[in-house]
Amino acid sequence: MTDDVPDTCASCGKEISGRPSEWNLDPEWRMYLEEERDLGWFANAPVVICCPGCKDDLDRFENSLSEQRAYGTDADAEAAEAKLQEELDGLDLDCIVDQFAL
Repeated sequence: MTDDVPDTCASCGKEISGRPSEWNLDPEWRMYLEEERDLGWFANAPVVICCPGCKDDLDRFENSLSEQRAYGTDADAEAAEAKLQEELDGLDLDCIVDQFAL
């Protein structure tokens, strides 16, 4: 955890040119990262700093999981959750900052 806004994407690791995108961690995913990856404490809300393309991908994974939980089978929801968790497992935790540090 840092108070400085990183200049690299938490997902792909590439340098971000221009304004970075922010992906807000849903409380479920924040707890997942705290338990599985030892994400540190945040006074407010952690946000993932990423490039626009990776933000779109993270949004797509999260939306797919929501749709599968609402309309899909249990197996489809489990597969979508596993895919999102895989993405979360690949995040650089140093690129997650407190929302009010931005």
